[in-house]
Amino acid sequence: MLYYNGMKKRIVRRAGFFAIIFALMVLIGFLAMKPFLMSLAKAKIREVFSESSVVIGDCEVSFSRGVTFSRIEIKRGPIYDVTLKRLNIEYAISEILKGKIARVSLEGLEASLDMGNKNIQEFTRYCTFPQGQPFFIIGTVEVSGLKLNLKSANVTLDATLSLGVNAEQPALRYLDITLGQCKSGNIRLEGLRLKVARGQTSGQFYVREAMYEKIKVTTITSNIALTDTRLVLESLSAQILNGTMRAQVVLELDKAMAYRIALEVLDVDLQNLARDLKLTEKFLMTGKLSGRLRLEGEGLAMSIVDGKFLVAQPGGTLIIKDKKVIENIAQSSKLPYEIVVEGFKNYRYNNGQLSLALQGNDIVVSALFEGEAGKRRFDIRWHNFQQEKENNQ
Repeated sequence: MLYYNGMKKRIVRRAGFFAIIFALMVLIGFLAMKPFLMSLAKAKIREVFSESSVVIGDCEVSFSRGVTFSRIEIKRGPIYDVTLKRLNIEYAISEILKGKIARVSLEGLEASLDMGNKNIQEFTRYCTFPQGQPFFIIGTVEVSGLKLNLKSANVTLDATLSLGVNAEQPALRYLDITLGQCKSGNIRLEGLRLKVARGQTSGQFYVREAMYEKIKVTTITSNIALTDTRLVLESLSAQILNGTMRAQVVLELDKAMAYRIALEVLDVDLQNLARDLKLTEKFLMTGKLSGRLRLEGEGLAMSIVDGKFLVAQPGGTLIIKDKKVIENIAQSSKLPYEIVVEGFKNYRYNNGQLSLALQGNDIVVSALFEGEAGKRRFDIRWHNFQQEKENNQ
């Protein structure tokens, strides 16, 4: 019995000793894992942002739940400065062994980008995204409270946004944007607020002011809905050129970024339209325009432009001063140049019709006006509209 008790005590002591050794090994492995993961994370960040300085303040590891990196800084001279409060990588042991990460979330992300006199497209020179199949499959990605300040030759932007994405499909789950200002080419937006989540019957959409060239659209409001494949703006309304505008916009959330826009305007002031488009040296026109316009395309390219507009009574005045336009009208109508000049010196019309169409890269405006002095019919062609629009981006 004494021998048995002594043996039992020795076994317990040895078991305790091995337990302590195992615990120390786990602790050493845990302590070694932390700097290893931080070093690995820095290397992966530098693979994307080459020639940047990368600092990671801390790393917390839970073998069963995930890894959290905190106080991340990524900088490259005056070009970009990115800070991230917390990067969370969440997983289950059973899933990560299959190469799956449940969730990646970024908290407190601030990004400042200054391209100087370079276009935003040139930013790709400063980052390299990995090609091929990823090592891990990510379930969802969430970004909360991203503050973005962007300056470049062709785009400026000041915005805060949050979003959630199902990365496997991929599909947008929710989007929350507050935009102070954005300018790209001839387009400028101020005071945008967008908040929408998939499955909501109606989200929030508002723009205080949007401008194209000098054409100003104000107080844009709309219902907004998000599905797996598209973003839909329903019952959009706005003020434009002393008139009103209503529209429906459908944006496909795919690589092509296809869009469909059905737009209706009522009582748009033609005199202000000519002024804002900087056409007063070529045209002087008064009257109120109403009608519908349909636009379809992908990305920056348009495939359909179809507009029908009426200028109702009491009509207005049309004066064409541009010699090139007069020459084109004279050539197409086979009338002497002098007669066409006289016909548009101070033409008073009672009603008119305008149509817009896309022909190749050109926008063609066809006009027909009727008044006491007779009818006036002519076309105006906006050459290379598509290419000009792309060059302005």
